[in-house]
Amino acid sequence: MNHFRRAFLAVLCGAVLVVGPQTPASAIAGGTTTSSLHGQVQIWNNGGADFRCTGSLIHVHYVLTAAHCLHSSRLVVKAGDKRLGSGQRIIVDGTAAAPKGYDMAVLHLASNVTQSNLVVPYSRDTALLKTGVTVAIRGWGQTEENGPPASTLRVCSLQVKRSIGSELELEGLDGVPLNGDSGAAVWQNNRVQAVFTHSDDALGGLSVPTGFLAGWIKSVSGVDGID
Repeated sequence: MNHFRRAFLAVLCGAVLVVGPQTPASAIAGGTTTSSLHGQVQIWNNGGADFRCTGSLIHVHYVLTAAHCLHSSRLVVKAGDKRLGSGQRIIVDGTAAAPKGYDMAVLHLASNVTQSNLVVPYSRDTALLKTGVTVAIRGWGQTEENGPPASTLRVCSLQVKRSIGSELELEGLDGVPLNGDSGAAVWQNNRVQAVFTHSDDALGGLSVPTGFLAGWIKSVSGVDGID
């Protein structure tokens, strides 16, 4: 744990968090309820009083999410249940934001998630998803603007509209992420391909590919991605 904290400190000292002019990703408007978890965990602030973001369990002790989700006090993760507010409650005792302002972060959990089958792989492939590829995003965000978070996990399909350097631009097919879906996995080919970061005029949004930051993810967590 001490090694983890030192590594996080080194990363944070060199990082400048940049949240662009887009609206932070909020919720899945449209879409449908989903019957299974694919590594999704709930991220709460204020000791578990307020739902904040969605994350992906890449190890029983590590969660991948968006860096702007760190702007909260006393983060808590709830894992293993599709119902909002339910599941194993675990305190977050370490965080690291990606360098150079990329909107990605890793959380360290004070105790392990007991359901190890929830752990999912992330892609270390540096090739961006091609235009037209369909991806899925699952989260507990609002189902309508200014509404409450979804009571159970929801899923929507999106399509890669354009690859822009280190970002993927997505557009919704049967729904779009809104408030609470920040940090959710962009899921394709049985792995986390990117982290959803910003919604864009309720049409889709932007995400940061995990392959682009796979070396950093491994350096702070010890968890390697897959090709």
